Amino acid sequence: MTKVAVLGDGITAQAVRSFLAHANDYQDSPIQTADWIVTSPGIPPAQWPATSVEIISDIEFAIRVLHSRGVFPTIVGITGTNGKTTVTAGLAHALNQTAYGNIGRPLILDIDHCQASDPLIIELSSYQLVSSPSLHCDVAVILNIEPDHLAWHGTFEAYQAAKFSIIKGDQRVYMPKKLHESHQWPHPIDFCAIDDLNCAELDQFSGAHNQQNAAIIIDIATYLGLDHSVMMQRLKTFNLPPFRCQKLTSRNGRIIVNDSKATNMSATIAAVQSFPGRKLLILAGQAKAPFSDAFMRLVFRECEVIYAAGDLAKNKAVFPKEWQSKLHFFDSVASATQSALNEYPTGTILFSPAAASFDEFENYVARGEAFSHYVKQHQ
Repeated sequence: MTKVAVLGDGITAQAVRSFLAHANDYQDSPIQTADWIVTSPGIPPAQWPATSVEIISDIEFAIRVLHSRGVFPTIVGITGTNGKTTVTAGLAHALNQTAYGNIGRPLILDIDHCQASDPLIIELSSYQLVSSPSLHCDVAVILNIEPDHLAWHGTFEAYQAAKFSIIKGDQRVYMPKKLHESHQWPHPIDFCAIDDLNCAELDQFSGAHNQQNAAIIIDIATYLGLDHSVMMQRLKTFNLPPFRCQKLTSRNGRIIVNDSKATNMSATIAAVQSFPGRKLLILAGQAKAPFSDAFMRLVFRECEVIYAAGDLAKNKAVFPKEWQSKLHFFDSVASATQSALNEYPTGTILFSPAAASFDEFENYVARGEAFSHYVKQHQ
């Protein structure tokens, strides 16, 4: 009987405890007597208990359970600062499988139904990768690595190391060429440069970066042996996860895009570069870091008008001083949206905040729902 302690009280922790409640070979245990400790992804290592017991992620735990039962499925692990949910959801849809991990559904919930013949499609956050030492993905994807979650990891180098830990050799690896060339790999890699893939022209994959995501999905599904015609038919019925360059309306020469999920500069850069023509950009929220001069130059080159709302308006110093006079500041997302709808009758209104949502909203989903509501009210 393996004794397992669980850290946390969220969705992941509840799922692990639910499994332990009916498992024959595993038992819920206090930390003091545990063989393993399963940690919730939101708990940083600095808050882990001082113990010699191995602390692992829920994903690592679930895979160990499967392997102990003699079940060894093909594992596709997808990580990256931006885009991982889109690729995970799209690939699972193409393969007619459930998506697990950071996308929201813990793998341990379905562990009793997993078969070796069914590939596991798992979105992996940097938090989960830190505590998944033996997780080996047959297909490993790193979409990008940009500074993010630095409060949790401490440094960008630690964050980057967490992402790179998905690469363990003897696997198919997808990542940008520049990222591959920036790292010294201690073992041979079956490498596919995602920037060399031809973008897939599927209508629902809005924006150039999402067309690239579609190309990655198609290439991985093909690598796994899915028939091309079946795959394309399934992808035509796939809807992007909400608030990721989601077109709310396109009429009378004006497009309104809800990209609330963009919580960092790199995500917003991808969004503004995906829509040609005149653009009004709405930034909003709590900045994760000061906005760089390079970021400001790029967004002002791409966008005719830029609004900054919420906490960004209260803390203007997060913007380089020379750019502050060029921005239009608003107390809230609601007031910024109302002004944009009134003052910008043609072109693209792009809500791509480049900052966290916690000044006004519980999370990016609540923020995205609010923006959609403000737009709908105006119509």
